[in-house]
Amino acid sequence: MSENIPIQRPLDQDFVQLARKQMLSFGIWPLKYLEGIDNKLYLAHSWFVAIAYHIMFLLQLLYVKTHSSASIYDIGHMMILVTMSFAVQTRLFGQLFNMKQYGSLFKEFFETLHLSNYPHHDEKSVKILHNCEKSAKFLFIAFAGLTGLGVVVFNVAPMILNYRSGAYQSGGETALETSLAFSLPFDYKHNIYNWAIVASIHAIVSYTVIGVIISQDCFLFYFILHILGHMEIMKEDFKSMLQKYKIREEEDEKQVGEKVLFVSQEEDHEVYDKLKRSVDHHIQLINFVVLIQDVYGLTLLSNYVFDVAGSCILLFELTQLTIESLLRYSLFLVGTFGQLYVNSVFIDQLVSVSDELRDVAYAIPWELLGRRSRFVLRMFLMRAEHPLRLTAFGVADVSVATMTQIIKTSFSYFTMLQTLE
Repeated sequence: MSENIPIQRPLDQDFVQLARKQMLSFGIWPLKYLEGIDNKLYLAHSWFVAIAYHIMFLLQLLYVKTHSSASIYDIGHMMILVTMSFAVQTRLFGQLFNMKQYGSLFKEFFETLHLSNYPHHDEKSVKILHNCEKSAKFLFIAFAGLTGLGVVVFNVAPMILNYRSGAYQSGGETALETSLAFSLPFDYKHNIYNWAIVASIHAIVSYTVIGVIISQDCFLFYFILHILGHMEIMKEDFKSMLQKYKIREEEDEKQVGEKVLFVSQEEDHEVYDKLKRSVDHHIQLINFVVLIQDVYGLTLLSNYVFDVAGSCILLFELTQLTIESLLRYSLFLVGTFGQLYVNSVFIDQLVSVSDELRDVAYAIPWELLGRRSRFVLRMFLMRAEHPLRLTAFGVADVSVATMTQIIKTSFSYFTMLQTLE
């Protein structure tokens, strides 16, 4: 390990500290598995958040049922909320019912796969580590800032509409608008005090929804960044093998003048050790990607379902071209497409970097290697033929190609919705 460049512990990294605080507030930080704290109160808090949100989801469905005769734009607004609530519930309950595997994923990452734990650090690998951490921190702050602004605008838009319509001064004669829609046993559309309570709850729910999505997705990106970092280190190792080969020219004693290229036994032994280490390293990455797939597969599928359903309805809502619709849905749509883009591009890099790693390995002059080094290189190339990838619960690859298809499908459904207006 490099002694001149300080390397922080995985749990002390800036991104981890930021994400940990947010995830603790929602009860989705694997406290028991990462910190060895079996806190019953914290577990109760986790279940409280999930159950409370499930109750709100049911109240949303009941509201949709009792307001089925509303305008198509109002129904569209309700369906956006229902699809997003479904996606968030998938995350919350998927984690709670799969907590052991979820905790194992985080534990494996922080104890083994995090680049801070890499046992053969040099200046290049430390630089890769620092770049990963900077990228993760930037992504988290950028997403938190943009989505936080979106939450504020989404909840303020109905207040502006109420002010413009004079609902605050109407004494209950004009219905008050809210950001979310729940079926409740009391009137909050014509009572300013009830409305204030419900609006506050809506703001908390909105913050929780965005917080859960951002923290979980950013950790997925964090995992991907470190996997990509590991593959970059492996690429550098292969390149260094090529550079360190002392390919010499010697005259064969039996055939004077013929030049023979070879690698010394000492060099071949060094190459064998590096190749064997690379094979073990690659197997470790493959197993970790499988673990990510098991934990995040359903979440990725629910993301794609919302991207298709939510984006086409958001586009339709924007066709109203009112101040309220532009305020309420424009940032929402940007956030939806932004998440789709970042998810797809980040995860698709697993495939492209895997291909680059395979190509670099193919460039090694295998004909110069000893028998055992050739065997190990062949093992690596056989595994490298299948690039690392993630799927949306086995339904579709998470990739730029899938993203393009989703956008096309969303616009097709949007065109169909316009005919129903």
